[in-house]
Amino acid sequence: MATYSNSSYGALITQDWVSKDKSKATITIKGGETLKLPKKGGGEVTLKCKGAVSCTVTLADFKDKKGNVTYDTNLTGLQSISGSINEGAGRFDITTTGNLEGLFSSSTATANLIASTGFDAEIGVLGDQLPQGGKISFGTRWFSNDVIGIDPVTFDEIILGNFFLDSIFPLTAFSYNIDPSANLFTTSFTIGQQYSFSTGLEITGEVTKTLHTVAEPSPAWLVGFGLLGFFLRSSRNIKPNKSI
Repeated sequence: MATYSNSSYGALITQDWVSKDKSKATITIKGGETLKLPKKGGGEVTLKCKGAVSCTVTLADFKDKKGNVTYDTNLTGLQSISGSINEGAGRFDITTTGNLEGLFSSSTATANLIASTGFDAEIGVLGDQLPQGGKISFGTRWFSNDVIGIDPVTFDEIILGNFFLDSIFPLTAFSYNIDPSANLFTTSFTIGQQYSFSTGLEITGEVTKTLHTVAEPSPAWLVGFGLLGFFLRSSRNIKPNKSI
């Protein structure tokens, strides 16, 4: 059974982390209702659902974010995580069903991260691999100028424009792993997520997020000493063959 000293992990450790998100959000528009999206060059385009029942818009995204995170490595209680998301770009896949004029049945847009409110989380006790609750909070602002459709009347190009991507409750699943010897932290969770567009449109869905810390490289002299120690230890274990 592995043992470790709690006193060795009482300090705060800052490391880089890399996050990959996958999310899917769907909004249903009733027959006769309208959907407003920004048009390229300014203004809005009003799209109407002409279907007798409803039209559906699905927004799926795949994002890579980079930032800095600080977490508490006291393994005896809750793990507190906080940090900033300072760079990111994403691909957004838009699929529409129903008779919603102006949006392609399938289109792709890219967006760049403009600003972030940061990242805060609290997770449970180390070693419990069952899905468990926690507190997750993050918020980002994005912008996309890629065309996702054309107004069938005015032929104005429709874009995603400005939108906010925020975490919302409830947290539905959480799992994590901490390696005390390497100061590495890996976690994945599923949480409610909301797209809030500058036009007032809001789309709510879920995001599955995987977060990996990236350990800072050791100085070259430490690596050299480590290799030297390995070879010295190996040389002591070599026994000469005896001839008869």
